[in-house]
Amino acid sequence: MRFIYLFFLFSISSLFSQTNERFQTTHLIGTEISFAYRTREVFHGFSYTQQFKKTAVATGLNLGVKSTYSQRTIFPQIHFKFAYFPIAKQTSKTQNLLFFGPQIQLKSGLQRVSNLHSYSDLLIGYDFSYGKKWRFYHSLNFGPYLELFKDEKRQTFLINSINYYLTFGLNYAL
Repeated sequence: MRFIYLFFLFSISSLFSQTNERFQTTHLIGTEISFAYRTREVFHGFSYTQQFKKTAVATGLNLGVKSTYSQRTIFPQIHFKFAYFPIAKQTSKTQNLLFFGPQIQLKSGLQRVSNLHSYSDLLIGYDFSYGKKWRFYHSLNFGPYLELFKDEKRQTFLINSINYYLTFGLNYAL
């Protein structure tokens, strides 16, 4: 009985000690520029992505450039992204990686114009990236847009519409 227990223990532990290509992750640090249609804002920011073989999870912080300089107010935006890559290929000559697939993204930002405005977007679209150590990426997303603010009489207003984001970026794989 001890022999069976020891055999089972060592066989299971050796399975987890092997490297498995399917579960190796890539950590990407990058910068991006995006344009939002609804707020007519250009965002510049940084992102951190953890990419598995066919999926990627990312988070980042962007800053609205247009309103930051013209209105002298800060327009921060945080985003979370999940992408699935059914097309994940490696080119034979240059060994560059190509990823393409759908993504879902949540963006949320705050801006003080005369009062505090809250902006939120739930977006779906596609994600495309190409490269090995340095990766260029592009995404186009659209979805519902919500703006929440209070006026001078403390009445709450909710504005909803459709928004889209066009994003270009450059990542460095660690």
